[in-house]
Amino acid sequence: TLIAILALLVSGLNLSWGYAGELNLGQVAMYALGAYLAGVLAIRGYSLVVTIPVAALAAAAMGLVVGLPALRLGGWGLAMASFFLVILIPDVVHIF
Repeated sequence: TLIAILALLVSGLNLSWGYAGELNLGQVAMYALGAYLAGVLAIRGYSLVVTIPVAALAAAAMGLVVGLPALRLGGWGLAMASFFLVILIPDVVHIF
């Protein structure tokens, strides 16, 4: 299971770095949000059929909220805008 999960992360990095040529460091933040939300929902007793799609939609929504303004940036600007999420997520998790 862990190999499959990490393969998803690596394939996302392959898409952004390999094919698009953009340095995007914020994919870990979307992964963390989805994992945290899936864990919280599972602890509260929701089934896996509900938990996984809700966590995936939350991660996709955060990606859109950050990605749409960052479309105008390129190179290091995009890397810093996406890396801001990596710095922000632990503080937000600590608050909640």
